[in-house]
Formats: sequence, C-alpha cells, structure tokens
Amino acid sequence: MDLEDALKLRILNHEETERLFLNFFSRENDESFFRIRESVYSEVTDPNERIAFLRAQTVGKLLTATIGVFMSNYGKIMSGNFEGSLIKSLSPSLGNAMKTVSKVSVEKIYRHPDVISIELAGYNILGFILDEFITAVLSPTSDYSIKLLSLMPLQYKNDGANTYSKVQSVLDFISGMTDLYALKLFSDIKGNALF
Repeated sequence: MDLEDALKLRILNHEETERLFLNFFSRENDESFFRIRESVYSEVTDPNERIAFLRAQTVGKLLTATIGVFMSNYGKIMSGNFEGSLIKSLSPSLGNAMKTVSKVSVEKIYRHPDVISIELAGYNILGFILDEFITAVLSPTSDYSIKLLSLMPLQYKNDGANTYSKVQSVLDFISGMTDLYALKLFSDIKGNALF
C-alpha cells in the first residue's frame, strides 16, 4: 500500500510501481494471474486502477503464502519454538520481491521530503488530539471537556475513577482512527473547518 501511496504522491512512476508488484509473480507459477491481468488490462485503461488491481493481487498472494507458512509451522509456533517471522519464511521468490520493495521503500519513499512532512504533521495532529482528550477525561466537568467528550463514541467512554483506564480509553479511541478522521477531528477542534 505504501507503493500505491508513493505513486499518488508522484514519488514513484507507474512503470516502476507496476514492476515492483509484478516481481511477486512468475510466468511459470502464476499463469492464471497473467491471464486475469491481461483480461483486466483490456478493460481497465486507467493506470491507477491497474496499480490498484496489482496491489490487491499481490496482497492476496502474500496473504495466502503467509497462511501457508503459518499452517506448516503451526506446531512450532504454538510451542514457542518458531524462529524468525512468517514473512522471512516465505519462498525465495516472494522473499526477494519483499526485499526489493523494502529497499525501495526505505531509499525512495520513507525518506522523501513529502512523506516526512506528512509524518511530522501526523505527530502534531495526534499529539494535539491526545492532549485535548486526555485533559478532557481527567477534567470532565468543564464546559469545553463536556463538549469535546461528546465527540467520543460511547464505546470509548469510561466514567470510572481510575486514571489509567480513562487514559486507556482515549488511547483506544485515537488508535482506531483513520488518518482522514484524525485530520478532520483536528481541523474541527482547531476551528479550521470554519474558515
């Protein structure tokens, strides 16, 4: 998914992104994928939709392969004797494709100024939301806190006297947010949406 995001941010081009996804497939082992791809490409001409198709197919293939590794090593995993990670136990071809994606991700995506700017904004947004909601749950009787806490879904409200559980409820609420929801909530609380 980071590859697809990098494409949208124009950090990677379509050809490079497509090549990185296609590295997970081989003509010998994935003949049906290539037939389906040809059919999809004949109907879908939008390059972004083609990349979305490749991403979905790649995730599906990796999921199936990872389940296979898990099932093959179930006894070792359950007894605590499994060494390493499931991803590192994938077939050499999938493992090499993952290494290539990881290398490109580190070198081109995660260090790109646009990505770093987004991460920095995320730190500020999450820090602000955390501060606001933790203050509100610890001082719930102020008018501001009452209004702010009304934005928190009922499932996360914790009226117990225990400070730890109150803070934990805020952390649960915030950790479940999507990026877009956190940004909208930040903008709403700051009043940016009014201007």
